[in-house]
Amino acid sequence: MLDGFYQRSELMMDSFVTEVIAEWRRQKRRNTAHYFAERGKIIIIQKETALEIAVQTYAKRVLQLWKYQGQS
Repeated sequence: MLDGFYQRSELMMDSFVTEVIAEWRRQKRRNTAHYFAERGKIIIIQKETALEIAVQTYAKRVLQLWKYQGQS
């Protein structure tokens, strides 16, 4: 368990930063659309998938780490 502590911490920190950036971008796009909507321009907001992808990638990498730890 302690052997994988650094790797698990690194995965968690990397995922946290990725998730925060994805959420920041989503909020920024939402605020931009709101800004233009107040001026009468319509902007279509597409569904953001970056956060979902980041969480799925993190889950996959943690699963791979646990499989590796189980084998060693």
